[in-house]
Amino acid sequence: MDSQELTYPNAKLEKRTGLLWARRVAIAGVGHSLCFVLDISERKRMEEELVQARLGADAAAQAKGEFLANMSHEIRTPLYGILGLSSLLEEESLPDHLRPMMGLIRTSGEVLRRVLDDVLDSARSTPASSSWRRSRLTLGPACSGVSNCSGRLPRTESRV
Repeated sequence: MDSQELTYPNAKLEKRTGLLWARRVAIAGVGHSLCFVLDISERKRMEEELVQARLGADAAAQAKGEFLANMSHEIRTPLYGILGLSSLLEEESLPDHLRPMMGLIRTSGEVLRRVLDDVLDSARSTPASSSWRRSRLTLGPACSGVSNCSGRLPRTESRV
């Protein structure tokens, strides 16, 4: 007989799991049965722990996916409202001193949308599916946007 799994009590009457091998052999012309039992209780326990860990990881991955989908919706909806309204306002006749501020609102919203897309995309990816890529960063436009922003915002007094 090939191996067969069986459950048996040990000397302390604890439940154990083993693999049983049985063979018929002839020794000096006399037939004998050889039986071996290999205790696999620890291996079975570890297999069960792995199954439980996998189920937990699958549940965590599903919860992560649902969270990301909800957060994506909750953040993008008002952001798209801001982007849409700022585009509409830019088309209206605004005083000249407000036009750069409207452009800054729209540009900042678009940058925020790209950052949000990148964060959510990286959170959705698995380590096996992620890859690094090189890209060129031009600091000039980013720095001028920051300086334009800080130069046009009203100053507030700080109280210490």
